[in-house]
Amino acid sequence: MSSTPTRRRASSSGRKPGREGESAREIDSVSASALGVRPATLSVRAIGARLGLSKSTVAAALRGESRYAAATIAKVRAMAEALDYRPNPLVTANMMLTRQARSGRPRGTTLGYLSDVSRPALLEADCPGHEGYVGARERARELGFGLDLIEYARAGMPPARLRNVIRNRGICGFVIAPHTLPQIDLDLSWEEFATVCIGFSVASPRFDRVGYDHHEAIVEVCRRMWHHGRRRMGLVMSDDFDARVLHLTRAGFLRWQSDHGGEAPPILILEGGDPAPLAGWFRRHSPNCIIAPGVDVVPALSALGRRVPQDVVVTTTMRMPGRPELGGFDISLRALARSAVDLLAAKLFRNERGIPLIRQTVLVLGPYHEPAAAAAPVARPAVAT
Repeated sequence: MSSTPTRRRASSSGRKPGREGESAREIDSVSASALGVRPATLSVRAIGARLGLSKSTVAAALRGESRYAAATIAKVRAMAEALDYRPNPLVTANMMLTRQARSGRPRGTTLGYLSDVSRPALLEADCPGHEGYVGARERARELGFGLDLIEYARAGMPPARLRNVIRNRGICGFVIAPHTLPQIDLDLSWEEFATVCIGFSVASPRFDRVGYDHHEAIVEVCRRMWHHGRRRMGLVMSDDFDARVLHLTRAGFLRWQSDHGGEAPPILILEGGDPAPLAGWFRRHSPNCIIAPGVDVVPALSALGRRVPQDVVVTTTMRMPGRPELGGFDISLRALARSAVDLLAAKLFRNERGIPLIRQTVLVLGPYHEPAAAAAPVARPAVAT
């Protein structure tokens, strides 16, 4: 009679693991250490056991929830740091979804899009802010969020009602669209929400923001025009544009001129965008290249009898609709809004709410297009007339 082998089933017969099992665990641990991977994940429960606190208290303290004393939060975070605790992002996301499912409503999965433009206007394809709203909505949906357009500028909407609308919709964070006015006067209890601004037009409150890299853009345009032999570069822009970009374009232009010299005329700031001062400025300084972000100077130059680009090259930092021949950087408001939603989602993941003490600014810049005939022979200075 042949006997049935039992050696392979020793672990299931009630026998205690032998040295072979212990050696395997030791090898796994050593291998993980050699690879720089921790062999085990420290749990929130383990931190609580060290401090005599519940798991829920430790988790809330690590998130910095204000219902706990600052001393408790500091103590928990210090212990977590001492034990080299690192949360598992996949477990964190799963627990958030589990809590939402138990609550019976999708709380905390809706973002708000704050704009001082009315809904009917913003939904029009030719509205300047339309692409921003579309981009934010697209990216929010891709990340699993809803996006509600908040018409806070609508007449007759008292602040108390607006706050109720926001809470009832379960909004957890805001994307603030570019505004026509530089300050938002809204009592929204900002400490309850994560918030990100698109662009630089909102000066107060000061939130994290995603904006165009205006400084790098003007420096790169200057570099390219200099390479093409343009030594008398002039900068022309409206006072509104200058203020909206926090004077970054002007600062970059002055820095370039300080570093490289040249024969740059004074910067021309057009009040209200009125091009009338351009004629006198051009006659006095005869630039062979004009960089004009956000303002179309070609008609005014044509009225002076100056040909573009034969007599003077005109370019810009941001490509202008209807003027592709002027070149510049492709700057998509839709792409900017998508980046803003990415930053907002990251803040929500880190449970960062309120007006930040240390602000983040993400700068975006697209591909560059050369203006027409930028490399053409440089014309001699025009005679003043």
